[in-house]
Amino acid sequence: MGVITSARAFLNSLVSTEAQIGVSVLIAALAGLGGLYVLPWIYSEGIDSVNRILENEFSGNSLALRSILRLTQIVVVMSAVLAILVTWGFFDVVVTILAGLTQTLPIASRAFITLLLLYLGFVGSRLAESRLRSYIDQVSHINQHQQSIASRVLQISIFTAVGLTTLSIWQVDLSGLLIGAGFLGIVVGMAARHSLGSLFAGIVLMLSRPFEIGDWVTIGDYEGTVTDITIISTRMQSLDGETIVIPNDNVSNETIINYTDRNRLRLRLQVGVGYGADLERAQDIARKAIDQIENVRKSPKPQVVPTEFGSSAVTLEARFWIAHPNAHKRAQTKATAVEAIKTAYDDAGITIPYPQRTVGQRETASSSAETLTGVGARD
Repeated sequence: MGVITSARAFLNSLVSTEAQIGVSVLIAALAGLGGLYVLPWIYSEGIDSVNRILENEFSGNSLALRSILRLTQIVVVMSAVLAILVTWGFFDVVVTILAGLTQTLPIASRAFITLLLLYLGFVGSRLAESRLRSYIDQVSHINQHQQSIASRVLQISIFTAVGLTTLSIWQVDLSGLLIGAGFLGIVVGMAARHSLGSLFAGIVLMLSRPFEIGDWVTIGDYEGTVTDITIISTRMQSLDGETIVIPNDNVSNETIINYTDRNRLRLRLQVGVGYGADLERAQDIARKAIDQIENVRKSPKPQVVPTEFGSSAVTLEARFWIAHPNAHKRAQTKATAVEAIKTAYDDAGITIPYPQRTVGQRETASSSAETLTGVGARD
């Protein structure tokens, strides 16, 4: 009431119509300048500041931001209209309007705070994602898939907090929702226990990181290249081009062999030489033949060692390494090694023995008696 009394005292001093028109024009000009120029400038500067923080990944054309700008402009225009009405002496009309606005103010303020929370949640999630990406770029133990999962979990956490705060502002009883969510969780958990098991197993896989997308692995009885890792399942492409989808709970229970984790792989190849061959010479020839293969690493050096006495040969085992291993390179390198060793042994006159069997006929007593009878007859 003190404000209204002071306003009336000021307006009573505006005895002339010209003074009232001048004040009205001034109020309208200030409202137009503020609503059409000042507010959009503040809006644009705010967007630019956020973009500098988020590295130009933020769009200022979102519905929430434009709604806040338009709502602020409406408030400025309404304030100007009320001020002009007061200038011309319509105090009772202004008091009635303000009384109505006072009754609707709690709802309007809640709506405004809700929009503001949604805006802050959106900006906060983008800012947190940008900071998370900057941190991940500086470390090497987090891959792209884990980064995506972490970003989604962060966004869900932020918007969950915004949603709960919004419900509290609108005085929604959360106890009933929590009880209902508890019963719903029990029902869903019983009906989808296998999916939930795969879900938790997927989280464990992402934390333990036994393999990554693009790795050549063996999971249980399946061998292939990992093409995708989701929360529920792991997708592989077999050596024959087949797509294999394995639930993550099965993956966590199987033995996993990762051939590409250390970026190198040792191959073994066995060859036999005759017992009469010079073993040192045979080892040296095989080692030199393998060392000339393009895919074989020079360090560690290839090795050829005798391993056992076979039924018809002494077994030599060639051991050599390849870099950046994959299934195709393994098969190609082993095939090339077999051809190289065979050619080198042929050139050196070293035979690769193989099992041989001689079939003979034993002489029986009846055949011997017939022979003796034939001899007596001739005599």
